[in-house]
Amino acid sequence: MDHVSGVPLHERWDSMTTLQRALCVRTLSLLVKEMAELKFPTYGSIYFSDAPIPSSSKIDLGNGFCLGPHCGYPAWPCHPRNLTALLNRLSTTGPHRDLESYCAYLIDVGLAKLPSQNATPSKPAFWGSIQDHRQLLEVTSKVMKNLIQLPQIQGVAAPMLLHPDFHKRNIFVDEKDPSKVTALIDWQSTCINPTFMFSSEEPDFAALPQQLYSVIKDNLPNSDETGSVEKDAEVCRRTFELTMQGHAPVFHQARATSRELVRIFKYCSSSWNNSVVPLRQELIDFSSRWTSLGLSGECPYQPTADLLEQHSHDYEEWKVAQQVKDLVVQATNSNSDGWVHKDIWDAAQDVNQTVYREWLRSQDGEDGLSPIEAKLTYPFDVNE
Repeated sequence: MDHVSGVPLHERWDSMTTLQRALCVRTLSLLVKEMAELKFPTYGSIYFSDAPIPSSSKIDLGNGFCLGPHCGYPAWPCHPRNLTALLNRLSTTGPHRDLESYCAYLIDVGLAKLPSQNATPSKPAFWGSIQDHRQLLEVTSKVMKNLIQLPQIQGVAAPMLLHPDFHKRNIFVDEKDPSKVTALIDWQSTCINPTFMFSSEEPDFAALPQQLYSVIKDNLPNSDETGSVEKDAEVCRRTFELTMQGHAPVFHQARATSRELVRIFKYCSSSWNNSVVPLRQELIDFSSRWTSLGLSGECPYQPTADLLEQHSHDYEEWKVAQQVKDLVVQATNSNSDGWVHKDIWDAAQDVNQTVYREWLRSQDGEDGLSPIEAKLTYPFDVNE
């Protein structure tokens, strides 16, 4: 295996001109076009034809390749030590022959990620019990069976391959001309999913101005530089969106699909990772607009008044936890999974410790969380 040529894009981005960035973004957008144009019979992951997996789990693609079980999202992200146990709990790992079986797989993953029934997990109160998650996933399965009949979903359900981490750290560019892309690395967990599963993908090289500004605003010395950053970000965003509209219309259509329709498909496989609150909120929303969506009958999820009151309280606590997580992510220059570049690992650890201590101090009072709840709410590991 040879090393790729070039340098990581994230190392050159800040020194690139607006034109260089726009040209680079257009090249990357055309790579998405190439991915979107690949045709697959169904959902799964790509293997060599002689891969040691059961023949019943292979769909021949020709040229020495086949489609087989999912090897990435939604089973990942999962700690390696938990992966074997998770896979043993799944009734199937694919490939999934149709959208209904794919949705059943999402629910299966969500259930497989739950701790054993006799476990006593250390989670904040708003997280929900194991039984809460199990019951919600069961009703979510019924809701999704109705949703996939909608034309809005059917129109963006075609199997699509997209790089799972399409960001600057995985992109290499020419050292002398950074507008030229030389390589895209880290394909190992790439999967073929329904196109709508990629609807919320926001590559950091095409981040919306407000998203970018929220991360770096404290480092900008004056309003002129702020305006320049926002202008460059807008140029990159428009370059990406217009290229998608013209060259990858189904992917563009999926990105334009209402997020309220597709979030439930992403939340159900990771309810235990994110707490019961986001998934329950989606179900509550669907229960209130079931008929307006053109769905027949009654929504399978019918929350009681007491549950809505409890959810309102849980939602407020969950929002605080999300705000803390966003703060830590920005302060440590990481992402929602806690990924940090090795060059800043030590500094990020120090910042994480500092933010953690400040968080505990902020909750030390009558109106704050208890010490145990405050520690459980903090999103990342800390060496105390």
